[in-house]
Amino acid sequence: MAAERATDEDIIKLRLISAQIGVLSRLKKTPKDIGRLYRSLNRKLHLEISTIAGSDAIGDFVEILRDKSDYFITWEQRFILPERIEASFNEHEQIIDTIEEGDGDLAALKTKEHILAVDNNWIMSE
Repeated sequence: MAAERATDEDIIKLRLISAQIGVLSRLKKTPKDIGRLYRSLNRKLHLEISTIAGSDAIGDFVEILRDKSDYFITWEQRFILPERIEASFNEHEQIIDTIEEGDGDLAALKTKEHILAVDNNWIMSE
């Protein structure tokens, strides 16, 4: 839905947030600090996409995924690995590309791949 509704201004907002995520793995910060920054920026990006989509159902689904991610990071004391940040950045960029191109089907596919990659990361880190 975001692919059908995104304006040029929306794409710029998404690209700016994504660019901030892209530099996190190069920061000279503790894993805890990077994890905190990542969660904040990741929430902003996902919120922006769900706002563009204009769908309460998508927004609710994104919120569930964010809560799951925050649970693992906060309660399990797991931190985002630098390679996962880079992978997420690349996945986000692919999703933004498809939104910019107006290809809703490919955006949905890339989003599903991203979700599965994140889930797989949590499973593999146990």
